[in-house]
Amino acid sequence: MTTLLVLARARVVLGRRELFGLRCLSAAVLVGGAARATWSGAPSVPCPLRLLTGVPCPLCGMTTGVTATLAGDLSAAAAANPFSLVVVLLAAGLLSTAAISIARRRPPRPDASLAVPLPLLAAAGLVSWIWQLHRFGFLSLL
Repeated sequence: MTTLLVLARARVVLGRRELFGLRCLSAAVLVGGAARATWSGAPSVPCPLRLLTGVPCPLCGMTTGVTATLAGDLSAAAAANPFSLVVVLLAAGLLSTAAISIARRRPPRPDASLAVPLPLLAAAGLVSWIWQLHRFGFLSLL
């Protein structure tokens, strides 16, 4: 019972350096997605797990979803991977907080951190994987 309580309260804590890395990754996602959205005939990025095993991973469709979101096609984004909409919103939020901090000429606090509940991340991954298994017809076999 105590192990379940510990897991329920577990958090992934990102410190100042990790937040900087996450902001750089956010910028890469948004810039790459926007570039891919404007590039007609852009090559697709195959999922390594699906390529090797035929089973989709929780992130399958993320590139397509982010590209569609940035192109303004929200229905295509949701069909590819609904979490791509969340990824774009989180990336924009992380970059906007950094931009506001720079505009105000206030450096980030040395103790700045971001704590994300581990059960939330696990639940999101599980829901995404169930979506992908349904999307590719694996759940209809049951």
